[in-house]
Amino acid sequence: MPCPRCGVVSWRVHGRYARRLADAPFGGVPAVTELVVRRFKCLNPQCPALTFAEQVEGLTSPHGRYTPRLSALLTSIAACLAGCRVRGSQPALSIRVAKDKPLDLLRRLPELPQASVRVLGVDDYLSRSVESGGGRFAWS
Repeated sequence: MPCPRCGVVSWRVHGRYARRLADAPFGGVPAVTELVVRRFKCLNPQCPALTFAEQVEGLTSPHGRYTPRLSALLTSIAACLAGCRVRGSQPALSIRVAKDKPLDLLRRLPELPQASVRVLGVDDYLSRSVESGGGRFAWS
């Protein structure tokens, strides 16, 4: 297994641990993928990484808590909801999600080309209130 930092192949197993990844629900039932992952010791003495965990290609990523299938599902839901909170639809989808996860997934999407704004319509406007405190804003 090659070290992700220096690329030196290591065969020394430092230990093992159980890893749990949330997966897309099957038939309305939440699913969890559980696997045993090996931790390797880097054999390069100059490498800053003393140990590293093996990654299963297409299933795990460093520090990832979701499978790629569930990440894709949550990304499409977040894109449809425009990043709004997913809390209300959580029981119907059988997915447990942190409140910030949809926005995190949207931020990871590749950026779209920016178009210049030609016409901008504003429904409400902000006017500065003339109060002794100054610097306060009020909606008119």
